[in-house]
Amino acid sequence: MSRKEEIINRAIGIAVEKGFKSVTIKSLAEACGITEPAIYRHFRNKDEIIIAVIDRLQERVLSIIRKGLEKTTIASLEKTIYEILSMLGELKGIGILLLSESAYTNNAVLKERLYEFYNDFVGKFEDFYHLLKDRRAISERADCTALAVMTIALFQSASVRFILSDGRIPIEHKAQEMVSILLKGAGHGA
Repeated sequence: MSRKEEIINRAIGIAVEKGFKSVTIKSLAEACGITEPAIYRHFRNKDEIIIAVIDRLQERVLSIIRKGLEKTTIASLEKTIYEILSMLGELKGIGILLLSESAYTNNAVLKERLYEFYNDFVGKFEDFYHLLKDRRAISERADCTALAVMTIALFQSASVRFILSDGRIPIEHKAQEMVSILLKGAGHGA
């Protein structure tokens, strides 16, 4: 693993354990066992590190979605949703932490990158729902954009509940029921 990858992994680890505000150049240097100037050989500043974390999360999410799109069935959609929830559970709802700690700051670069990630996330699920509609797995009247936004809201809500309960309520809690309701709204199994 390259030093840059190690720094990104450590940033994720610190964020998962203590929140993004705890991801500092100093904390990363200590976690990696290197000096602060060594961090700057790979990243210009903390924002670049946070963007690298966003990129890493986006890669993981899109990989899960691409895998689900290989079959594009209701079962593959459900599996995709459960896999993303599982990933969020593993990362202790890190996506919500990113949004809550970074998006509402005065940092336009981070806010724009998070907005791109959000739109890409919604767009991939919108594509998924359009393909399901084309295959007549969901109603032809289903609003694919609304379904995609509701799917992302499912992830956000499950993450918030997980974080606020200090992990006592698993991120996957009631996932099957929520997905079932979402699919009924799509005209599947209604």
